[in-house]
Amino acid sequence: MVARLTDPTGYATLEHVFDDWPVVHPQRPTRRLVSPPCRVVVNLLTGLPNRLADFRNVALFTRVDGLELTRPRVGVLVAWVQQTSGRWWGLVELEFVTGSGRGRLRVRQLFSASALTPAPAEPESPTPVHDRSG
Repeated sequence: MVARLTDPTGYATLEHVFDDWPVVHPQRPTRRLVSPPCRVVVNLLTGLPNRLADFRNVALFTRVDGLELTRPRVGVLVAWVQQTSGRWWGLVELEFVTGSGRGRLRVRQLFSASALTPAPAEPESPTPVHDRSG
């Protein structure tokens, strides 16, 4: 069964993300929503292990239009889920970008807990100073 897709992005809204995952042992939950969701840095080299390419052998159009999956990305942690082996995974919403930085792909994806660290606080935007002269 597929989770209900009810928000405009095509994701199941967070209230419904676990609708198709019944709780058998409520005293030992294997999933939980993060409330409120929090910003995390995803180490993609840990979270999406892949072999670093020898760029001399990769076509320029691929380097420009392909997804950049090696640099850390900031995302939003929305839930934790536990694997049958006991390992915890974070459900993170984030955007991947292309090599040129012009293309984006928004995803909600599981990453191992070891790939996630708290993101630095967002800098506050400066308060505009209004001209008060008459």
